[in-house]
Amino acid sequence: MKRALAAAAVLSLVLASQQKIYWGDDVPAGWAGKWPQELQTIPERTGFTRTVTSLQLHEYIVALKAKSDRVHVVNMFTSPMRKVAPAIVLSNPRVTSAQQARASGKPVVVSFVGAAPAPIEAAGAFPAATLADAARLAVALARGEPTAGPPPAARNPLLAGARARPGRLAASQRYVRGLYSGGTLCQEAALILEGAGGQKHTTVDLGDDEFTVGRPHPMIDFRLRNERILAAAGDGATAVILLDVVLGYGAHPDPAGALVPAIEGAIKAAAKGKRGLAFVASVCGTPADPQGLERQETRLAAAGVLLAPSNAQAARLAASLVGRLRPARHRWPTRRKG
Repeated sequence: MKRALAAAAVLSLVLASQQKIYWGDDVPAGWAGKWPQELQTIPERTGFTRTVTSLQLHEYIVALKAKSDRVHVVNMFTSPMRKVAPAIVLSNPRVTSAQQARASGKPVVVSFVGAAPAPIEAAGAFPAATLADAARLAVALARGEPTAGPPPAARNPLLAGARARPGRLAASQRYVRGLYSGGTLCQEAALILEGAGGQKHTTVDLGDDEFTVGRPHPMIDFRLRNERILAAAGDGATAVILLDVVLGYGAHPDPAGALVPAIEGAIKAAAKGKRGLAFVASVCGTPADPQGLERQETRLAAAGVLLAPSNAQAARLAASLVGRLRPARHRWPTRRKG
């Protein structure tokens, strides 16, 4: 995941012992080169058996900066554990300030989870409340399309059954339990659930340092999350279990296959206690991913999982199943003139 920040814009190739970085449309069609050793993360170097530490992440960013003068790094904040959270800005020409971004004439979309939109707009950027909103807004701006108004309705046939509450929830079942492998997705869901008035809803980032010391990341090894799923199902207060499913190279080759036995076991355990239990998830991936987006979604849906096309919509759906969220009103910024 951390490599993806750079991989979206920087590609390296070894040709005739010379490494070259490609940008945007300069990437050759069908390119399948390999990243040089210094631009591989610790997980890649170890066959995804080890996770990257904070220090190793910063060393990786230093290597990126040494390869291109278009890379700018901003230290966003320092965590309570005194770890610096960097943000990588990749732009041609290089942008190091809000003033330079405005002067470039290129619109800037900012998605800071939980941030107020006013300061972002004051800096001349477009705020996005969720990751999905940021993606839609960026595409609209790139195409020169209007940005005002709500996002288009989802066209996902697997959502057809989401309007019917699965099973009968007991009076004690009032809470959503989010079990995540991605920290950003977890934080986004937590804020949405908190905004729904669910102070006792919980979300856990199982990819956090406390869970990954001495064990593979939960995007690779599903044992810890499956254990948590069964434990949540045994809690009489649990109404909905909320999940993220991440596809791509380095992730589990069949996430749905790893999750479904635990999901089915959890539903059966709840049924023995005369309780219903809902599962809601979003699959983060594309048809080009080796796991197959449609194949993963189909298998999860067959197990009774309610699927949403984005993590934010999944969190809203989970909250709505326990009756604590009204339909969301999307606030999109109006396109500025000039």
